[in-house]
Amino acid sequence: MGGGGTAGQPESRPDGKMITLDMKDVPVIDQPGWPALDAVAAPARMTFAMIWKASDDPV
Repeated sequence: MGGGGTAGQPESRPDGKMITLDMKDVPVIDQPGWPALDAVAAPARMTFAMIWKASDDPV
């Protein structure tokens, strides 16, 4: 994954320019037919890493 620490706890780099959030086995709803009103929904689990990188560009 993204190399973060404990699942669900953000980990930042020493330079303060990047932070990683590792999420493991998160309960989600799988609904591949969405946005159809009759789309079948099923419980599922998802593991992912979210990475934020800072730049020197003004916001």
